[in-house]
Amino acid sequence: MNYEEAINFIHSVEWQGSRPGLTRITELLSRLGNPERGLRAVHVAGTNGKGSFCAMLESVLRHAGYRTGLFVSPYIEEFEERIQCNGHLIDRQELAEIVTEIAPICRSMEDLPTEFEILTAIGFLYFKKKQVEVAVIECGMGGRLDSTNVIDEPLLSVITGIALDHVQFLGDTVEKIAAEKAGIIKAGRPVLYGGRDAAAGAVIAEKATELGSLLFEKDFDAIENVTCSLHGTVFDYKEHRAVHLPLIGCHQAENGASVLEAVAILRREGLAISDDALRDGLAAVTWKGRFEKLGDTPTVLFDGGHNEEGVRAAVKTVKACFGEQKLLVISGVMKDKDYDTIATALSSVADTVYTVTPANPRALPAAEYAKVIEAKGLPAVPCSDFSEAVGQAYARAKKDGAPLLCVGSLYAYGDFKKALSACQGEDAEDAAPTLDPKVVSKKRAKGLLVTVAILFCVLLALNFALDSGLLGKLLSGDDKAPNRQPVELREPDYEENIFEDEDYLDLNRAILYTEGALSVYLINEADFTATGAVATFFGEYFDAVIMGDHRRLNACFTEEYRDKNGRRNRFTMQKLYDMEVVKLAEYIINEGTADQTTVYEFEVSYRIRHNNGTFRDDLVSDMARPQIYQLYRLDRTEEILIQSISEYNIKH
Repeated sequence: MNYEEAINFIHSVEWQGSRPGLTRITELLSRLGNPERGLRAVHVAGTNGKGSFCAMLESVLRHAGYRTGLFVSPYIEEFEERIQCNGHLIDRQELAEIVTEIAPICRSMEDLPTEFEILTAIGFLYFKKKQVEVAVIECGMGGRLDSTNVIDEPLLSVITGIALDHVQFLGDTVEKIAAEKAGIIKAGRPVLYGGRDAAAGAVIAEKATELGSLLFEKDFDAIENVTCSLHGTVFDYKEHRAVHLPLIGCHQAENGASVLEAVAILRREGLAISDDALRDGLAAVTWKGRFEKLGDTPTVLFDGGHNEEGVRAAVKTVKACFGEQKLLVISGVMKDKDYDTIATALSSVADTVYTVTPANPRALPAAEYAKVIEAKGLPAVPCSDFSEAVGQAYARAKKDGAPLLCVGSLYAYGDFKKALSACQGEDAEDAAPTLDPKVVSKKRAKGLLVTVAILFCVLLALNFALDSGLLGKLLSGDDKAPNRQPVELREPDYEENIFEDEDYLDLNRAILYTEGALSVYLINEADFTATGAVATFFGEYFDAVIMGDHRRLNACFTEEYRDKNGRRNRFTMQKLYDMEVVKLAEYIINEGTADQTTVYEFEVSYRIRHNNGTFRDDLVSDMARPQIYQLYRLDRTEEILIQSISEYNIKH
């Protein structure tokens, strides 16, 4: 089977439908040799927050040095998002090979497995083949009869929270739903409950006592000093101070606190997770579709809050980030949700709601939803599809300077992002910089001078190498990259918040990126992604510097760099101008080994100002600061990090 055939097999109509029960998945796994046995796993159930929790915990475990597995649902853009190893999606060829292996077994079963059961089996078999050390497994629905509930001795069972959802399958009270979720608790194994509902908590506590399982609960009163902005979430929890999450949302502090509790339990179970790994893992987490910012001018956000609790959390975050400012909202809901309550929640933050019909048989028609919105005293515009809704809302957001939020089913993410990209693409064409021929000529002249300078340096280096015997060492097999004098990153002392400077905010934040014959302006996320992984890395690096995000900045450096130069503590947002990145060299070290690494060298320059508008003359910032950035990419993981930064031609 190739990839397309494998996907068609998984989605085949013969596996469709939801039939709770463990007999089919148990038989299927048994015929595959029980790949789930011996897997150390954290099993996660819950109504809301379990996806974010899983993403955070996996990131922490990976930063602690464990080979991780992640099994989640649903996928947002690519099917392979559901099964990951060490932060990477399952390879399409590997997926095809595993499906080829299990397909005849599935077809031979008298009671055919469901699609989710097949997917679960694929995940467990993949984790075994990849020799995963710790896996984070998210339940699909419920818990007791969910196909993931075949893990006999999990490291930890987690129930993130309980609310009314999937009532036709799980029950029409929180107690009934809690009983289903509590089905993942295993005898003698610890369980963490991260929810607020006392009635649900009592059901979970009773089940834990029955099975002799130690129950842990999150202390909501210990979550303090929560700051939520469009740059992420910062909070304190117990002894953990100023914990930073790049995920936006007041509720993310609660999810983060659950992860901190889970890590404490996993340490008791023998896992080695340092404080640095904990903080770095949380600071590096990414999770699509959860109050995700997809545009800056205008501000565009997407949140997959698909039920009442999720929408209320989104509304709370809107108020924290935007205060009294009203938003333009695009929304579509399922008719089996309490859409009247959802409409009431949205009416407190929306100026106008553009309603859509999600591509799902359970969707509430846009026209009906619009009438519900209008009954709340709010203008509503029913739209035929996301293209129409985004086109109208985006145009008005640009005109009025209003933020735009799409909230609803995660299944709408792909359609929304596609329509948004079309609008942003039109903006990029309109805003594409027209280069003055004199400027182009100046750039070319600069490039020629840089080339001449590099050749001159190479000749000097060869002369030095011949005189010192260094060349002989290099030719004899010493493949270590040359060391350079690290640059000192000085602590700035600013006078005001940069977001109060309208002149700065109005500037184009483009980066001129040059690699060989390619020279482009990187303006938005799509530009960075299209140009490649290194360009994307520089975009994230500059963003961390501008936003003053020291944890995210630390995550951009190799451990060796941090050992030599120390870790950055808090630092202030910085105004950067005239950013330019030029590739100088690329070579491979440790070739042919498991540690094969591609080394890139770039000339990087930018200017930096005080927040009060004066240049920082202590850093010679009235001129571009030329530096050499040496990047390492460990080829087996493709992770890119800065190994060294060295300045040249600086006169103090």
